[in-house]
Amino acid sequence: MQPRDAGAEATSSQRAALEALFSPRNAPSPLALDDARPRGARIVTRADTGGGRPTKAQALIERLTRADGRAAVTQAATDLAAAGVDVPFTQDVQLALLEHTDDTEVQRALEKLERLLVEQTPQRKPLLEARLRRLEENADEVEIRERASRVRKLMARHS
Repeated sequence: MQPRDAGAEATSSQRAALEALFSPRNAPSPLALDDARPRGARIVTRADTGGGRPTKAQALIERLTRADGRAAVTQAATDLAAAGVDVPFTQDVQLALLEHTDDTEVQRALEKLERLLVEQTPQRKPLLEARLRRLEENADEVEIRERASRVRKLMARHS
């Protein structure tokens, strides 16, 4: 019978230890913990009113900038226009529009890029240079070839 009493004693001592560990009176107050910890810098951000989900316009613009290939860029730009969203005046969007199949849209993108690069350094420079070089060499319209050359030279000034 003694082994049984020893097991009961062990169980009751374990139970007492658990009760002591989890009893509310033994827990330190949260104020005491706050005073004991060093305080670090806190980053405060503005609450996002959109619930973390992009708007339709943002999603369409993102789709345009991530489009791969001329057909995908053209379709994304068409969807953007159909939704009544203005094309943003940013380098990323204009860089994507250089792949459009409509020469008028390519011409507009080149004009906007030319204005942007007067004030800003080029972003995604290798990709921009490759697209401009392709337009210089392969565009059907002389005006597009000449403007692509001017934009590429303007871009080179930022080196």
